Amino acid sequence: MNQSGSDKGSATRNRARDIVVYCIIGLGVAGLGVFLGNYDADHEIGSDTQIRWIAAIVFTAFVFGFGARRAIEAKLRHPRTFWGLLSALAVVHGSLLAASAKITGSPPLSLFAIVAVAEIWLFTFAVKKCAS
Repeated sequence: MNQSGSDKGSATRNRARDIVVYCIIGLGVAGLGVFLGNYDADHEIGSDTQIRWIAAIVFTAFVFGFGARRAIEAKLRHPRTFWGLLSALAVVHGSLLAASAKITGSPPLSLFAIVAVAEIWLFTFAVKKCAS
């Protein structure tokens, strides 16, 4: 099965775009690691708190990655609505994380178990609504 020149060009552009996105994500993760390492060295943060923050960051990446993956797999008729909702949920998620960390000093992991179920449900709901 031969692809036309237009299909090959489109596939190459999509691959190039994906590689750029992965590089940006990789640089962000590496930058976060350097920041956290320097912050820890300057403020003498305990290992228990470090583990909680790392778990919260990995957990957040998993949950929002799940939402993005669901959107990419689905044929969204209203992609702006979905990405707007995903962005709003990211702001709410970050606000809850910051507020809980300010109150308790580190992210409470039990809260994330509850939040994860709610966010995954909301992502699934949003994908279904935006795909129809």
